[in-house]
Amino acid sequence: MRTMLTATLILWGGLLVSRPVLAAPRWILQKQAKLPLTAIQLTFQVGTADDPKGKEGLAYLTARLMREGGVKAWKGMPALTRADIQELLSLTGGSAEFQVEKQQITLKVMAPATEADKLAKLAVQMVLAPAWDDTQRTRLTGEMEEALKRQWPREDQEELGKVALDYVMYGADHPYSHVEDGKLASLKAIDKAAIEKFHKEKFTADNLVVGMAGVIDPKLKTWIEKSLAALPKAKATSSVMFTPPPVAGLDLWIVKGEFEGTGVHLGLPLSVNRADADFPALYLGANSFGKHRSFVGRLMRVVREVRGLNYGTYAYAEDFPNGGRLLSPPTQAARSIQAFTMWGRPTRPENGCFLLRQMYRELASLAKDGITATEFELTKSHLMGYVPELALSLDRQLGFAIDSLFYGIRGDYLKELTASISKLKHAEVNAILKKHLKPENFRIVVTASDPEKFRKQILGTDCGISYAEGITKGEEVLKEDKLISETKLPIEPTRIRTLDAEALF
Repeated sequence: MRTMLTATLILWGGLLVSRPVLAAPRWILQKQAKLPLTAIQLTFQVGTADDPKGKEGLAYLTARLMREGGVKAWKGMPALTRADIQELLSLTGGSAEFQVEKQQITLKVMAPATEADKLAKLAVQMVLAPAWDDTQRTRLTGEMEEALKRQWPREDQEELGKVALDYVMYGADHPYSHVEDGKLASLKAIDKAAIEKFHKEKFTADNLVVGMAGVIDPKLKTWIEKSLAALPKAKATSSVMFTPPPVAGLDLWIVKGEFEGTGVHLGLPLSVNRADADFPALYLGANSFGKHRSFVGRLMRVVREVRGLNYGTYAYAEDFPNGGRLLSPPTQAARSIQAFTMWGRPTRPENGCFLLRQMYRELASLAKDGITATEFELTKSHLMGYVPELALSLDRQLGFAIDSLFYGIRGDYLKELTASISKLKHAEVNAILKKHLKPENFRIVVTASDPEKFRKQILGTDCGISYAEGITKGEEVLKEDKLISETKLPIEPTRIRTLDAEALF
């Protein structure tokens, strides 16, 4: 199997970042005959980063219409409405859903092996013969507008903070800086012609990886292959990854919204992704520092367990979409540019300043001193069992294999990651952390209801922690609390800015 034919080199922050360009549909087959299921995934190297300027939301609307707008008759197969598709899925016990990310759009189909042919035909129709129903387009556009007006800026403070962090890290005009729903002003510019043009230009054979897992019928595989030959054979296209603004000095953006708590996010774009030799060490370091929803991470212990400041505080070596809803990172959410990020879930407003100072102080310590020998051994042991379990299901096995093609990785990524982690030394991990983490250059986002009050706190001396009535702490904790409260951020007042949540959408 060919893993990568060519690569586009993108100038980013003075570095050349390799971005794979796919060749006409490549296949990944993972047979597991003992499991009476068939998984089919069609992943296109296109996503919200490909939205044209002024038409943000086009990729998401196109994919949703392919799934929810019905299909036209094609090659002897009947036309189906949205209701017909739902009935078919119910009768077969299968599923068919699109996942839309920054640089990948995936149609995921799962069915009992005996019904796989029916859902394979449905998947092909969704990709090759979408009906582009006007009624459904109007409905979906309305749902996206509603999300941009209310859900994003008002109803999900945690995801809002992540969106704002991308906006701050990469810049307002970068392809990563808008959500899948796009922007309110842009939705009005997306008509049927724009959708059809985007579909024709981006959903091409050169941009496609086809995955099948579980019970694989050779005849069905051949039929899918022949059917997808109808895709345009246009030259593979790729998003232009603009260079982020120069990173020098701390920036703090306070996003104003109707929030009950105060959330904190920190991030720094990196030239490292999972194909880089430094990634295993960075991955171990990030998990030791703040593993997602786990007390393996230092941040969970010192922020939640010791002080009860919030539900969780985490750190990541690569993007983790929908972290508030997921326990494990999703597949097919690959990015050409990654970032080291920290996420402090909302705390009470009176403790927001303390939470930021504590997170920044821990970041500075990580960059300077790394993780302890005990943390290293604990995390290394944990990851040796955790990493292989990331791909226990058919769909995730396919997902990791498809992502490996995106990054230009040969072989079994999770197996190789586990092997690399097993060979890591404590000093090596700390050297990699020191090499890539520059606390003085991080971007910070705080989501708060009173930005001016927070600004005064973070610049002043009144930044202590307030424990709930009846909560007592030992002398050692209280002593460290005082140190944290007095540890000011090395930031210029002019680099603290305020942004209304609605302005992001």
